[in-house]
Amino acid sequence: MSLFTVVALLPLASPASAEAAFAPIVADASITVKDGKATPQVRLLSATADAKVEFRLRLKGATEPYAVVPDVPFGYGIPGQGAVWARQSPTDLKPGRTYLDLTVSDPSGGRLDVPQAAFIDSPAGVFTVSGLGVRTVTSAFTITTVVAHSGPVSKIVARLYRRGTAEQVGEDVVPTLRSTLKYSTYTRSDYAAAFDPPVGDYEVAISAWDEQGDVRTTRTSVISRKLVQRLVDLRSDPTWTDVNHPDATITGRVVDPAGQPLSGVTVGSGAPRTTTAEDGTFSLNVKATQDHVGVVALEHGDYAEASAQLAVERRPVNTRMIITASTAKAHAGDTIKLSGQLDVADLAGWRPFPGRTVSLFFWDGAVPGKEIPAGSAVTDANGRYSVNATVPGNGTWIARFNPALIDPDYWDSSARTDIRADFATQILAVGKPASPAAYRSSVTMTGQVVRRNAPSAQVPVRNGFVHLQFSADGKNWVNKGDASTDANGRFRVSGLASADGHWRARFEGNTPSHGSWDDPSTTASFYVDTKYKTAITSFDASPEPVKKGRTLTVKGKITKFTGAWQPAAGAALTIYFKPKGSTKWKAMGTTKSDRNGRFTKAFKASADGTWAAAYAGSSTYLGIWSAGDYVDVR
Repeated sequence: MSLFTVVALLPLASPASAEAAFAPIVADASITVKDGKATPQVRLLSATADAKVEFRLRLKGATEPYAVVPDVPFGYGIPGQGAVWARQSPTDLKPGRTYLDLTVSDPSGGRLDVPQAAFIDSPAGVFTVSGLGVRTVTSAFTITTVVAHSGPVSKIVARLYRRGTAEQVGEDVVPTLRSTLKYSTYTRSDYAAAFDPPVGDYEVAISAWDEQGDVRTTRTSVISRKLVQRLVDLRSDPTWTDVNHPDATITGRVVDPAGQPLSGVTVGSGAPRTTTAEDGTFSLNVKATQDHVGVVALEHGDYAEASAQLAVERRPVNTRMIITASTAKAHAGDTIKLSGQLDVADLAGWRPFPGRTVSLFFWDGAVPGKEIPAGSAVTDANGRYSVNATVPGNGTWIARFNPALIDPDYWDSSARTDIRADFATQILAVGKPASPAAYRSSVTMTGQVVRRNAPSAQVPVRNGFVHLQFSADGKNWVNKGDASTDANGRFRVSGLASADGHWRARFEGNTPSHGSWDDPSTTASFYVDTKYKTAITSFDASPEPVKKGRTLTVKGKITKFTGAWQPAAGAALTIYFKPKGSTKWKAMGTTKSDRNGRFTKAFKASADGTWAAAYAGSSTYLGIWSAGDYVDVR
């Protein structure tokens, strides 16, 4: 079975005893049901803890109870709302409507019998009443009542009672229905009842009747109607404070609604308290730690508590920041130490400011306006701080305290230091030069210059100067050619070969005029053998066509370039033949050039094909092949 609690307050029943001092009030009673078992409880006003309570459960229409719980133990007190007596173990609930009858007695013999203090239906139906009140008011007030009901509400009434009594003040009030909200098993109806009593302490009892004419009643906590007192003419001397000058004297007056002074009123602002003089004035010495001071005139007699906020200017005090770096020059990717000190102004000058957070940032020199968080540190007892940071590039490091005046007691402060951060570079995808190389021909190298430990957008070195360098001994280098890197850092650089030796490509590095500090970098060196060029000209195989078996003569001229072209005398040449339809050359014979570089060789024509002459080269000269000459043999 679902858990339901029903609450009721019955009109005061007549005491069986004539003891006038014994007059408890049933503020509310309830029966809580869970798993078919009932647990009654009652809240009493004007009853002492030694009062005895007896519960009796009775079916509607019956005169005798089906369960009796004598000597219900005292449960707990509720400040300003009486005390609760509750059954410790539940009782089996019978089908139908069960009433809770109760008797309250005290050791002196006083007795109060209350029939039908509460009721519950089994199987469960919903009908509960609760009142939401206010504690202290200085004008007319409204009580909100919530009735949860599975059947109709036939009637609802609100009554005002003097605190802890059955003395009704004024007439019955019929609450106004404000809203309804339907749920699957019940409806919630919200009512409002307005009261405007004279000064005093009250409770409101709200009673609601169901369709069977049974009533549920609950009594609210105490509502105190008070007179208004006001705090006026509030002033602060001085009109401003800061952390070094927190003391202020707050003055003012406490008056009634007519402006007449109220004397003997306790006035406070936190711990400091004082009382008003005959003319209602007061003076409070306070420590002002914010931009306002709260002042309270405490409740007294028929007057309600009053409060006010007095604006007091809060002035920030100065701070100063120092930052130093462990080095003024580093490489991107290095770890550096940023340290410094935070001071705060006090009455004597400057002193270390411990326990404060210093935030560090990096301004990227390559991307104006880009600020990167670089960590934070808390200052020690001497106001010192330090942070280890990874250098992302060339730029400025900034230490800040209290940005945007998050702590209004202190002015913000910052310091900065510039660190030149070089990027280490390297040359990737190196294309080495060909060897051997012809004298006074181009030697070419390719590659890509990149920055190490740089953001992805800065990895390629754009518009960097690259030299092609030559060294005969591998130690002393001279520039033979220049080139610039493209948008992807790639380059192609060439120079003329003039001797045997070593070749390499060197990136000379950049300065901020090219976007950043970049270290130079160099490729490995490559040895290139330089030889003189040769050429075979005027090569001819004749006659053409030629009859098979007849003599075929090949001839031509070989020259060499050593600064100018001249005959290559005494050069050994090989004559090659490639038959028609074949891809392979066959050596047919050799010959030597004469002093004019000319050569000739005779062969017997045997098949169609192409003839060519080749010079194999030497340690000084490059080899060369002639152009081919096709001969038709018939």
